[in-house]
Parts: sequence; C-alpha cells; structure tokens
Amino acid sequence: MELNPNTLNIIIASIFALICTCLQIAIQEQLEDSSADYIEWLQTDRTSFSEFIFKSFGFITQLVYVGTGVILFLSFDRHLGFLTLSFGLIGAASSTLLKLMYAQPRPYWKYSHIAGLDCATDWGTPSGHALSAGCVLFYIGPIWINSSKRKLWKVCVIIFAVFITGFNRNYLGAHFYSQVVLGYSYSLLFISIMAYPYIYEKLRKISKEVVYFTHGLAGVMFLTASLLYCFRKPYWDEEWGRNYSEKCGGKLHDGKPMISDFTQTSYICIVAGLSLGYFKLEIKGLPKFNIKNLAISLGIAGTCAGIILGCVFLFSLFLDGIFLAFAVGLTGYFGGFSLGNVVPLLIYRLLGVKIDKGEFGFKFREIDEVDLPRVGYKP
Repeated sequence: MELNPNTLNIIIASIFALICTCLQIAIQEQLEDSSADYIEWLQTDRTSFSEFIFKSFGFITQLVYVGTGVILFLSFDRHLGFLTLSFGLIGAASSTLLKLMYAQPRPYWKYSHIAGLDCATDWGTPSGHALSAGCVLFYIGPIWINSSKRKLWKVCVIIFAVFITGFNRNYLGAHFYSQVVLGYSYSLLFISIMAYPYIYEKLRKISKEVVYFTHGLAGVMFLTASLLYCFRKPYWDEEWGRNYSEKCGGKLHDGKPMISDFTQTSYICIVAGLSLGYFKLEIKGLPKFNIKNLAISLGIAGTCAGIILGCVFLFSLFLDGIFLAFAVGLTGYFGGFSLGNVVPLLIYRLLGVKIDKGEFGFKFREIDEVDLPRVGYKP
C-alpha cells in the first residue's frame, strides 16, 4: 500500500523526534560533554560587542516570531496571522511543559567554564526558542516560498533563520546543541501533523471546532503542568545554583525552574483567548495597508501587551506556585481575547469606521471597501 505524502511526512517527523528523544535520555551526559566543548570554543574569543549582538539577537528573535503573527493578524491576513501566532505560542508553551518533564540543566549551570550570557531560570530541555521558532518558520516558510518568485533566495533565508536561532542559543550558553535539535524535531512533528489534510481543512477558517480545540488543549496542558509541578521531584545539583550565582548574580534553587516553566506553560491560555476573540469578531475585512495604519495597529497592540505584562509582573510580586500560574494564565486568556477582538475594534474606531456593538463582539454598520480591501484567508 502506497502512503500519501502527508502521512509519510508525519511518519518521518515522528521517527526523527523519537530518535532525538531517545538519544537525549540515553546519552545525556555524553551529549552535554561534547556540546560543552563546542560552546566553550564558540565563547573563546568573545568580546563585549559580540555578547551585545547575540544577547540582542536572542531578544529580537522572540519579538520577531510573535510580532510576525501580530502584524499579519492586524494588517495583512487575519487568518494566517492567527495561525502563525497560535503555532508560535503553542510551541513556546509546549517547550516549557516538556522542560518540566525532562528537568535537565542549561550549559552554564552545569559547567563552570561556560559563560552564562542568558541567565534564564527555567530548565533547558528542549530549547524553547527552537521549538517556537520552528513552529513559525516551518509553517509560514512554505507559504512564503510558494507565494511568488525567488524561491531559492527565500529557502536560503528560512535555512539561515533556523541555523542562526540555534547557533545563538549555543553561543549564549543557554542550550546544548542537543537541546536545540530536540526543539526543532518537535516543531517539525507538530507542523507535519497540522499540515495533514483533515486537520488543515479544519484550520482553514475559524470555527467552533477550532475554539473547542484550543480551549481543550489549554486545559490539558495546564492540568499536566500542575501535576508535574506538584509531584515531579527532579534531580538537583547544588553546583548548578552556585554557578548561576557566580555568573548571573542571583539565586537559583531546585524549585525556581519548576515554577518558572509552570508559569510559562500557562501562556497557552493566550491561544485559547485569541481563538475565542477572533471567532466572535464580526469584522471580516482589514484596514488598507499603509505606514500610518500599521503604526496605529502596532501602537494599540503594544499598549495592550504592556498592560498585560505589567499585570503579570505585579502577580509575580505577590503570588507563587499554582496561584501565580493561574493568574498569569487568566491574564493571558483575556490578553489573547483582547488581541483577537478588542484591538481590531479599537483600530477601526481610530480609523473612523462606524460599528455597532454586538453580543460578544462588534458588527459593522458601514464598510468602506476602499479602506477594507482584503477579505478572508487564501491558503
């Protein structure tokens, strides 16, 4: 019996992810030792300028992969932006959930000779940057490549983005190369499943099934993270905490990585809120693209994001454990709903479009086809 290409892709991605997982578990020490030598070599001739560049790049990549989805959602293609942002956030939340399961250290925790240029307090396996970036790049990359000419150039850009993201995590001492490869293997598996025809058809438009799926996924992931946080007792070497203190100046104990990853897993609630907000949004068109409208869109989205992050920071001062994760998840849910529903409405109000308030969202009273030329999603 001949397998169709989509099924074959899933099988190949599954085998690759399984091999990477088995190797990570079976020969963890050997992989970490060889990777430590590689990272030490990378950091041998580092300068303050190179540190600044790679630190900046690590921060920028987080913004780029999330920002791409936001910009697409608000200004170019509503549905493509929704999927891009959702896949990136699912990848990020999945990585932290997997970190709770693996509970493996970062390079600069374990090896005193590796500089800690990132100073993260969560576990290291798998790389969250690789998993999240992979979900975005492996999904939107083929769409971008097939959208017009210069396909070879676009393929090179995608390959470079994949490479430089992983290389950056190694240079900063944030991840062993095995952790980066593992993250990419999981993202490949996820995207190959999402590309399966039955699932792809379900995702071609926002629907109740998509909303149910995102809420169910958020519930399962949060419950799993809660159980791991409460009952998982990972191995902890006090040397890791001493190395962290010497390199980063703070304190790191056995409970800090667990609460950090537990809290970050609750970011999956953003996807659930975003899907509901988008589903209830009655506006189908998009503002005419120009610099002014883009600036207004990003300004409103940035303001909302700042408010959400401010709330999360306040929660971190007064709450801990499950209460903190629940508060962050709830805040993320309302933040996602706001991005999917409230933010587009505010943008239209600032652009002078008259709208009526509906039961959950808003309905157009008047639509100017000149200002709102792009409708729907064309896969």
